[in-house]
Formats: sequence, C-alpha cells, structure tokens
Amino acid sequence: MKIRSGFVSNSSSSSFIVSTDKPDEGKTLTLTITVKASSLVEETIRTAEELLKYYTDMHGDGFMEYADTRKEYETCLKEIVAGKTLLVMEVGNEDSNPISQALYEGSELAGKKILKEAGLKFVAGYIGG
Repeated sequence: MKIRSGFVSNSSSSSFIVSTDKPDEGKTLTLTITVKASSLVEETIRTAEELLKYYTDMHGDGFMEYADTRKEYETCLKEIVAGKTLLVMEVGNEDSNPISQALYEGSELAGKKILKEAGLKFVAGYIGG
C-alpha cells in the first residue's frame, strides 16, 4: 500500500482531486491548443537537389540500397515534382510545445489527423508512440 504525505507529480503520473455536483454524469474534458506549425520545422526542402542532400546527410550515400528509405525518398520526390514544399518537422516528449508532445506520444492516426486539420499531409517518417 502506498502512503503519500501530499500530492505528487513525476514523469509518469500526477494526482489531483476535483469536485462535482453530479458524479454519475459522464464528464468530457476538451483540450484545444493552437501552435504555429512553423515552430516544429527544422528544415524546408523545395527542390529535388535539396531532398537528395537531406537524405544523403541523414542516411549516407547508400540510402537508396534500403527499400524503406528508398520508398520514403521517392514518395517525397513525388511531392516535390507535384510542386509541394516539404517541411522536416521534429517532435519529442521533452519538448515544451504541447503539439510536439501530442505528435510524439499520441497514436499515429491522431497525429496524422492533427496534421491534416492544419492543411499538412504526412509524407514520411514516424509520428505517434
């Protein structure tokens, strides 16, 4: 049995107490956060040459030898050929940006929904815990 001398908060959990007049009603908590997508952008890629440099820098000269990396690169290249700009975004669980944390720790489906609602298309990489 845990004995606490007060309320605690650590990296995995926190505890608190709330009150309500109607405890049997299903309560819904809603969180709305607005953050500029640009706060997550690490690099902007506009040309095929910039994309090749990015993939070579990130994965080495032989990146095309690996099927998954080659497929990811080719998907990105199609977006550039279609006139799109690629934004390399970085997220993490230790970031103070709540959207970054949500994209990192949430599900892939939820992350893609957040991006889509912002008018962004997920193209390559990993999101979601």
